[in-house]
This record gives sequence, structure tokens and C-alpha cells, in this order.
Amino acid sequence: MASQAQIATINALVAEGIPLSEIPAGRPPPGQVSHIHHAVGRTHMITTCDVVCIILVCGVVAARFYTRIRLVKNLWWDDWCTLFSFACWIGETALFQVAAKWGAGKHIYDLPVSNLFPFFLRGYVVTAVMYSVTMLFAKLSILMLYRRLFPIANFAKRWWFVTAFTIAYSLGGIFSSLFQCRPMASTWSLTIIPEYCINTETFYITNAALNVVSDLMILVLPAPIVWGLNTDVRKKVILTGLFSMGSVSCLVSILRMRSIIVLYKDGFNDLTWGVVEVVIWSQAELTAAMFCTCTPCLRPLFEKITPIFGSVVSSRKGTTNNTFGSSGKYVRTDDYRHGHRSTASKAHSLADIEMDSGIQKKVTVDVSAMGGDDSDSQKSIIRHQGFDH
Repeated sequence: MASQAQIATINALVAEGIPLSEIPAGRPPPGQVSHIHHAVGRTHMITTCDVVCIILVCGVVAARFYTRIRLVKNLWWDDWCTLFSFACWIGETALFQVAAKWGAGKHIYDLPVSNLFPFFLRGYVVTAVMYSVTMLFAKLSILMLYRRLFPIANFAKRWWFVTAFTIAYSLGGIFSSLFQCRPMASTWSLTIIPEYCINTETFYITNAALNVVSDLMILVLPAPIVWGLNTDVRKKVILTGLFSMGSVSCLVSILRMRSIIVLYKDGFNDLTWGVVEVVIWSQAELTAAMFCTCTPCLRPLFEKITPIFGSVVSSRKGTTNNTFGSSGKYVRTDDYRHGHRSTASKAHSLADIEMDSGIQKKVTVDVSAMGGDDSDSQKSIIRHQGFDH
């Protein structure tokens, strides 16, 4: 968004016959001059980060879908959310490169006005929107995975709360990014004076903070069930580790929020230069999120390609009883994969947990640890013989 003073200055220069491509988008600091045609920047940092992340994300997503399609031979809503998030991530990565083309990584006084208005600022808005969409579906993928693993009534209330919170703050971020100024085009236009604009500093920092809160909520969501299992501590720690990989994404989210705070505190007057750290940490966060959505599903692949891992797991296979309940109390297992509920089908929850973690032994869920007592939960013990991938 251009200030009225900027617009007046630019219009005065245009009136003198100077084209927009020759007018610097910002005033250089004392002792510096503009180098519109020979600018030295750090665009290569964005490109290098994107290339590394493309290799990592494409590899882990390909591994996930190979596992789910060829080995497990089953796709569910968490897989489709991952696929959509991956498609959005590809678009976001392309937008990062477009931003680099139009000036990200260069000092604003080394850019012509024609780059900043409208191309860079319009891309800035679209990138923020695409980031929110990508993160939303990555988190929905993890939440859908939880729903597939834990189709338990007691868990559903907490699951719906976290899911609703994640969707609500994500939609708020999307619409606030799009309509941060009224009219919308004034956000990137050189000629349209905005009637009203939100405080973008408060918005972006708050949105980043809510993103961290959402990460933490998703991280701790399965903990009561895992630690309610009547099994030894070692297996609980393994399962906790499986579901704690999201802590990496949470840490990167905090670092991204810090980069946004630094941008507004020190570098917003030189937006195109200062935004590089935000772009890099955003890409790192999205990459970590994609890993968090995919790696819990890769155990069958590890078993297939790693003989040592496979032999250890296969030695544990045998008759397995998944018992839901304690002291005569049982919580039903619902089959959400096929759109109906069944208490006589496979025990998807713990069977799938064990498939993903490599733990295959009799386990019991202590319902009292989860604080549930459904009227429908008086069901017989569900037995699942073996685990077929």
C-alpha cells in the first residue's frame, strides 16, 4: 500500500517524463545510491531454500502415497488432505520464486516502482493466503489421521474443538489477508487511496501466534489416549514420540513468528529486503508440516525396505487383542473409513497405531484416564487377529 506522500512524489516524477521503471521504489539511506539496473541482493537464499525443500517434500509425499496405495492399499480423508496441501505447497513455492523475481531479496531502493506496484505487493497478499490454505490442510491431514486412529466417542469432543479452532483461525487469516484494505485493490495499487486498512503488524503477529497455539493443541491431542494405554512405559514413549514429531513444526512456527516480529520492528521500511527471513522460515515451516503429515504413515515402507526393521517387527506378530475399556467399561470403535459405524469390524484405532509404530502386542485403553462414560460404550472386546498391510 502506497502512502499519499509516496503517490504524490511518484506522480510528480512521472509528470516530469520519468518512466516508472526508472523511479526507485524507496529512498536510499544516507551514503547509499539506488542501483535499479545492477542491484545486488540475496535472492539466491530463497532459491536455495526452495530447491532443498522441493527435494525433501516431494520425496516424503511420494513415499507416503506409495505406502498408502501400494502397500496398505487404502486411502482415507487424511490422504486427500495431504494431497491438497501438497498441491497448495507447490503453488506457494512457485509464488516464492515469483516474489524473488519481482524484488524479494533486494533493497527496496534498488527496485523500480513498476516492480513494487502492483506485482510484488499483489504477490505478497496471494502468498499470505496460499500459506494459510496450505497450513490448514496440512493440519487437517494430521487431525484426520487422529480421527482414523482414534474413532472413540470420548476423543471426538476434543477432536472437534481443535479442528474447529484450526479452521476458524485459518479462515480468519485468509479473509484478513485478502481484505486488509478497502477497497482490496488499494493494497497493491499505486493510484487507489485506501479508505481503511487493518493494522497489518498486529494481524500477522497475532495470526502467527494462533498458528503456534494450534500446533501445540494438535501436538497434545492424542496424549491422554496414549498414556491411558495399559502397556509398559517404553511403548508409551514410542507412541508419544510418533505423535510428537509435530513439535518440530511447532518450533519452526515460533521461529517464523519471531522473523515476522523482526520484520515489522526493524525492516518494514525495506520490505523487499527484510521479507527474506520470513519467506525462508515460512518455507521451512511448510516443509516441516508436510513431514509431520507423512512420516507417521511410513512404517510399512520402512518394514519393506529395511530387513532389520522388518525382521524385528515380524517377530512380534501374532494374535493381538485390542481391548477398549477398564473395569467393565468399554468405548466403542467406529468404522469411519467406509462411512458407517461397526463394532464387529477391524479395530482401526490401535491396530493402525501399532502398524505405524511397530508395536504389536496386547494393549488396553484405560477409559477412566480419558474421562469418558458413553451410554453406547458397553460393547464386547474387539479382537483383531494379525495386521495385514
